[in-house]
Amino acid sequence: MEPALYRDRGEVQSLLKNYQAALEDLDRSLELEPDYVWGWYARGFMLERLGRNEDALESYGKGLALDPKDWDALDSRAKLQMQLGNNA
Repeated sequence: MEPALYRDRGEVQSLLKNYQAALEDLDRSLELEPDYVWGWYARGFMLERLGRNEDALESYGKGLALDPKDWDALDSRAKLQMQLGNNA
């Protein structure tokens, strides 16, 4: 299956609040296309919803390593760091 199909299915799973299934689809998509910045942001979002905050920060960081100006990842990472009291 193409990476875009996994991403699209993951987005649908997210809308249905099936965050674990969405994460699995995003992981598969990123295995096939690891330089897809939005995929890392979306993965971080799903990890947050699953309460895996440290993993979410790591995922946002991977996206930002690819595009340091990605607003979604910058914003989400900063909010999560504030929530966790982590300024790293």
